[in-house]
Amino acid sequence: MDAPLSRREPTRARPPAASPVLWAALLGGPLACLALLEIDYILVTWACAEESRWPLHLAAAVAVLLAAAAAFAGWRARGKDARDGDPRHPAPAARAHFLGRIAALSGALSVLVALALWLPILVLDPCQRA
Repeated sequence: MDAPLSRREPTRARPPAASPVLWAALLGGPLACLALLEIDYILVTWACAEESRWPLHLAAAVAVLLAAAAAFAGWRARGKDARDGDPRHPAPAARAHFLGRIAALSGALSVLVALALWLPILVLDPCQRA
């Protein structure tokens, strides 16, 4: 038979899923670098024909800013230290903290990659062929 109400184990609330902000921060920086590669590939022919490099510089600057924003969002969304989370559900707090750190590092690396992708735009002529 069922136990009395006072003896029943309390029902556990389901732990929250990872924040969409964390996932956007985690994927935002690398996606900005991939988009920069594609946009530069599309625009280089136009830049050569028009003898203007400003769209290439604009795309690189936007990619650097997006990657930096993703890194900052990851750092902000990481939450408190994992030990400060809910003692009944330590895993979500630890997961958010871990994903936030990884997102910040991924964003910082993406900033460096976007800057490295900007360097050939600064140095090479768009009409230069191999």
